[in-house]
Amino acid sequence: MGIVKAAAGPSAAELAFIERGNAAFTELFPGQHFEHSSWDLRHLKGAGLAGDVTLHFTRLKTDGNQPIATRFANIVKAYLATGGKASGTMSLDALGCRWLWEACLERRAHEESAFTWQGFTKDDVERAEELMIASDMNSSSVYRRCKNISLFLRAISNAGIIAPMELVFRTPRTDSLDRLTLAGQEARADMMPSEEAIHGLARLFNDEFDLTPFERLVMCIVAIMFASGLRINETLQLATNALRKEGEKFFLYYFKSKSKLREEKMALSRKQANLVDEAIRRALELTGPARKRAMELVASPHSFPLPNIDDEKLEFQSEEVDTLLGLAPQSSHKLPPEVLRRRASNSNRVLFDRATLQKYLQARREKFALETTRGVTLRADGTWLPIDEALFISFRYENNAPRGTDPLLVKLISQQQIGTFLGGHDDLPSIFERLNLTERNGKPISLNAHQIRHYVTSKAAGAGISDAHIMRWQRREHTGDLDAYIHLTKEERVTRLREHIKSGRVTGEIATMYFQLATDERDVFLENVVQAIHVTHLGFCVHDFNTAPCPKALNCVKRCGSYLHDTTDKQQRNSLLRLKVMNTHALEDAERARKESTQGALVEEWVADLKATNDGIDQILRTVPSGDTSVVAPFKGKPSRFEPLE
Repeated sequence: MGIVKAAAGPSAAELAFIERGNAAFTELFPGQHFEHSSWDLRHLKGAGLAGDVTLHFTRLKTDGNQPIATRFANIVKAYLATGGKASGTMSLDALGCRWLWEACLERRAHEESAFTWQGFTKDDVERAEELMIASDMNSSSVYRRCKNISLFLRAISNAGIIAPMELVFRTPRTDSLDRLTLAGQEARADMMPSEEAIHGLARLFNDEFDLTPFERLVMCIVAIMFASGLRINETLQLATNALRKEGEKFFLYYFKSKSKLREEKMALSRKQANLVDEAIRRALELTGPARKRAMELVASPHSFPLPNIDDEKLEFQSEEVDTLLGLAPQSSHKLPPEVLRRRASNSNRVLFDRATLQKYLQARREKFALETTRGVTLRADGTWLPIDEALFISFRYENNAPRGTDPLLVKLISQQQIGTFLGGHDDLPSIFERLNLTERNGKPISLNAHQIRHYVTSKAAGAGISDAHIMRWQRREHTGDLDAYIHLTKEERVTRLREHIKSGRVTGEIATMYFQLATDERDVFLENVVQAIHVTHLGFCVHDFNTAPCPKALNCVKRCGSYLHDTTDKQQRNSLLRLKVMNTHALEDAERARKESTQGALVEEWVADLKATNDGIDQILRTVPSGDTSVVAPFKGKPSRFEPLE
C-alpha cells in the first residue's frame, strides 16, 4: 500500500545541511546553480572523471527531463557537494539516490508533495532495492547502488535529518568464484608486479639512475605506496605533515577514498615509517619552488598574483609577458583579444595591459587549477586542505616536454602523470622504456599504480598476517574486499594455513589431527593434506576445488563441521543477517510454489534446503564463545571433509 501524508516544512537540520551544501557547491562548481536539475562535471575531469560528464537530478522512470522533487533533491545535492568524493563516485551516488526517489514516490502514490524526510522509513529503502532488482540490473550493480544509498542515509542521519537506521539488504556482495580455485588464483596472479619491476623501482628510488627532479618526486609517491598500501589517489592527497609520532608509535594520516570518513590514520612499523619519512623529506626538498608559488596563489585566491613584479607596473612589453608565462619568444601575440594591448607612442613595441592580463590568468586558473583557490580535499573539520600544504604538487605541465612547464600554476600531481611514468602513454615512454629496464623476456617492464596495492596486500597475507588485521590496517569495510588483492601462490597458501593452525587460529578436526601427531610428522602432514584455502568473510575452510566441488555447495552455514565464526566481527554478523533476509524471501517463494506445484519432491527439497540454511544461521547467531576466545565452532561434531586418523 502507498502512503500519502500531509507534508510538513523543512526541519532546521535540513535547512542547515542545505546551507552547508550550497556553500560547498559554490566553491566546487563555480558559475553553476545549485537549484538546477543537472550539474556539469567537466571542470573536475582532472580529478579522474570517466564516463558521463553531467550529474542528473531527474527521474529515472521518465524521459529523463522530469526533475526530482526539490525537498528530496536539495538534501542529495548538499550531500554530494560536501562529500569530498571524486566526480565519478558522485555520479554513482546520485544514481543510487535517484532509485531511492523512485521508491519514495511510488510509496506515496506519486504525490511529490507528500514526501517529507520526517516520514522517510526503511520501507522506502527496501522498495528501492526491489525496484533495482526488478529492472534486471545485475546483482553486483544492485549491491553497489545499495551501498551508495546506505552511505547517503548514514550521512543525513548524522546530520539529524532522519533517524538512524539498521539496514539489511537482500542483495549479497557478489564475488567471483574463480577466487575459490587454485587455477583461478594462479591466473589472477598476473595482476602482481614482477620481481624485475620491484627491483627496478628500488634502483630508481636509490638514485642509481639520472632522473629528472619530477621523476624523483614520483618515486617518492611510489615509495609511500609500497610502505603503506594506500591507493594512488590517497597517496597523492597526503599533507606535508602526514607522518606523525604519537608516543612510541608512528601513524600515517590520509584522506580515505570510498568512504564518508574523510581522515584516517594508519599505524606503521618503524621500518615503514623510516621509508615514509625519507620519501616525505625528499618530496619537500623537490617541491620547494612549486610550494613557494603555491603559497602565493593561496594567499590571493580571487586575484591572480604576478611573481616578482612591482605592483605599480601597469603595462608589460611582449618579451616580459613571454618570460612571465613561460612561452617561447614572440608567443604573447597569441593571447586572446580580451587581454588588451596597445603600441607605444615613442616606439613600435606592443604593451600589454596588466589588469586584463591578470583577469585572463585568473579565469584560466579557475578552469585548470581550481585546487589553488578551493583546496585539494575536505578535512575532518569541514575545511579544505590548501594546495601549499599538500605534499605532492608540481608546476602545471612539469616534465611534459611537448607543452613546457607553466611557471604560474601549481597543481596536485595527477593519476595520469603517475600512469604515464609507470606505463607510458601514446608517444611518451615509461621510465622503464627510457632506461631500458626489462622483464626476463626482454620486453620493457610494464606496471600500473594499482598493482602496488595488490603487491603490498599479498605480501602481508603471505607473511601470515590475518585477514582481520589487514582489513583494519587498510581500513577496509569488509574482509571480502581483500579477495581481489591477495594473490598467493599454492606454496604461500600452504605456509599461511600452517601458521594459522600452529597459532591456533584454525581449529576443528584437521587442527586436532595436527596436534595429535609427533612433532617431526606435523609439517609433512600439512604439506600433503592442506593444498588450498577457501577464505570467505566468515572464516577459513580447507578444500581443494580442483579435485572436487565444495560438499556444501559453498553454503558454509549448512552445518559444516569445518566452519568457524568470530562473534566480535560485525561484518560477519551483518553478512549472516543479509543472507537470512535473502534466504527468507526465497523461502516464501518456495512455500508458494509448493502450494501451487505438482512437482512435489523437487519443491519439497528446495524448501528443506532453504529451511536448513535458516536453521544454520540461527544456530550460528545463538552460539556463544567460551574461555578467552571470541571464535566459535557452531557445528562442532558435525561431519567435515577431514576425519580423525584411527
